[in-house]
Amino acid sequence: MITCRYRFKEIGWTAFRNEYDAVVCESKSLMAFNFASPDLDVRYFMGSIREDEITDDVRGLVSRIAENENDESLISDELYVRDGKTFRFEDKTGYYISIKIMEEDTSIYYRVYLNKTGWTKLSSDGEVCGEMSDEENYITGIQVFSIKKSILSEETLEEAAKKCDERAELFSSLLSKAFLYSDCGFRYAEKAAINSRIEGNLEVKELSDGIILPLREMAIESRDAIFEGGVTDKDFNFVAGLKRKFDKQTNMTVLSSYKVPSSEVEKIDEDVIFGGVIFPTKRRFGHMLIETMSRLWYVVEGHSPELKIAFVILPESKEFSDTFFRLLGIDMSRILVIEKPTQFRKVIIPDQAFILFSNYHEKFNLIYDKMMSAVEAKDSKKLYLTRRSFVRYDGANDGINEEYFEDFFSKRGYDIISPEQHSVEEQIAYMKGAEEVVCSEGTLSHLALFSRPGTKVTVLRRSLNSYLLPQYMIDEMRHLNVYYVDAHFNILPDSHVDSVFLFGPSVCFIDYLKSQKIEYTEDEVQMDRNLIFDYIEKYTENFSDTDRFESIAKYDIFDLIQTLNRVLNGRYLSRFDYETKTHTLNMENTELTRRVEKLEDKLAKSEKERKEIINSKSWKITKPLRDITNRKQGKK
Repeated sequence: MITCRYRFKEIGWTAFRNEYDAVVCESKSLMAFNFASPDLDVRYFMGSIREDEITDDVRGLVSRIAENENDESLISDELYVRDGKTFRFEDKTGYYISIKIMEEDTSIYYRVYLNKTGWTKLSSDGEVCGEMSDEENYITGIQVFSIKKSILSEETLEEAAKKCDERAELFSSLLSKAFLYSDCGFRYAEKAAINSRIEGNLEVKELSDGIILPLREMAIESRDAIFEGGVTDKDFNFVAGLKRKFDKQTNMTVLSSYKVPSSEVEKIDEDVIFGGVIFPTKRRFGHMLIETMSRLWYVVEGHSPELKIAFVILPESKEFSDTFFRLLGIDMSRILVIEKPTQFRKVIIPDQAFILFSNYHEKFNLIYDKMMSAVEAKDSKKLYLTRRSFVRYDGANDGINEEYFEDFFSKRGYDIISPEQHSVEEQIAYMKGAEEVVCSEGTLSHLALFSRPGTKVTVLRRSLNSYLLPQYMIDEMRHLNVYYVDAHFNILPDSHVDSVFLFGPSVCFIDYLKSQKIEYTEDEVQMDRNLIFDYIEKYTENFSDTDRFESIAKYDIFDLIQTLNRVLNGRYLSRFDYETKTHTLNMENTELTRRVEKLEDKLAKSEKERKEIINSKSWKITKPLRDITNRKQGKK
């Protein structure tokens, strides 16, 4: 299984993509790529055909390949870069690539997108793919997948080619709906165009004598906390908890266990279903809505209806709502919250159908379809969901000027709804009945889980520097018609959480109105820039809290200047044009690292050859002759 990411000129690194996922950045050239394939030894090479960009290593290679395109031996193995390494073609333009897998039982296939002629044909196992003659026809996209040679056939290749086309079409479709700043839009929009669907079936494990441990906080630094606990075997080896970034230990994950004396373990002679982690509804409504539900597809399918469902709960609060369970037809008598180590006769563990920052399975739709079936749809066809009246658990209300959008959309027939002022059933009923929904990005947009396929959802992005990956997964999973619009005037570095957001009619919002043929007057899209002072005042107050400052600490002075230009002038500044000293040193360090790696490779090969010669029969036979020669030359 191959995952990879790509770096485009002026744009930077994309998100990591899975096999078959297409990435196209028209007019921006591919400069580097990085594979993360622990199970495969992938190697690759990228080159240029421009005289001012070509390196000594590949000089003359282009003409030879042009004369004999089928000659795979023309590229030396020494030019390929190993798996796990990042290969940069300096800051030059890529025109062709060649990729190979060293395992004998696996083939790799790949194609590139050329800015003038589109997708090339699929190439395989070290073939050259790209443009060998036209200096203006450079690579602006890529797609790759692998196939076991044992199942390789014309039929499987045809199926793979079809999947490639489908993924490319999906990517283009999603990308076209992200109306962001024109000069930097791809970097943000491509994250919304990732195919996150889990292929294959979800698994259900059965663990005899399984133990369920209450959660307890670990001594690992994170935003909220990282926990240990969940399901273990009888020897306290970890089995299941809560994944987010696949198996990476990150904020609020549960990926490890702990031991307790056997005398502290309560034993119950019955089977249970492990339901996962309960999040407090008031403080973490969105996570209760998604993550607490992630294993309940198994219950909704009707499996083991006689069994109790055992959960662990976040230590921060034991408060949670029974509404979600009730809407799923689960009687609360079946819900068991584990408060002390408990061993059961058997623990049934359904896979997570939604991993927050990673992927989802189609069966997760069963959860929300079931909830929707329990309520009757409202008559409102056009909704604007506002967070203006919402106050966070810590007392913060971080939005400024959202009344602008309330007024704008109200005049166009949208009903203005504050979801937190309605019951969960009413929220679902509103979303179920709506044909068009506009809201800011966050928990509000997660309510699209209760929208019908094809619903038009316009998400107003309130932060320039955050990517809400779970929302992109929801969009894809629920088959929604979604548009993302930068609709803020945040002139200072921000984040999705712990920040202040100044809403308003940005350049992107105006572009969105034009593209959707929504009529407006010039007076309606003028921003009251006096509000910027209110924004700065609230921003200063917000980040006087050092805990919140951590969320923006990574930004430097260039980010500030860049943000000011984007918001106030509609101009995108690239780091390639305004390089900081730190960035320059990082680039130099990367190049030196590459050179050291090449020298280490050569040294390793030389050492291997030396040992082979020393251990060879010829070397041992000729030893007396060498001794005589060395004595004559005065050598010891």
